[in-house]
Amino acid sequence: MSVDKPLWYVKQLLPLMYRTTYGEDGKWYAVTWRMWFGRCYAIERYEIADQP
Repeated sequence: MSVDKPLWYVKQLLPLMYRTTYGEDGKWYAVTWRMWFGRCYAIERYEIADQP
């Protein structure tokens, strides 16, 4: 068993925050969310700019 799998299980016990940015329909968005036990909650999506 690799170290990655037990570490993944430990991380599921903590409500960690994740962030990303992406482009869709000519606009850029920033998204933050928390994940706990494989469930997403407190999802916040912000429009940050139009794509050139």
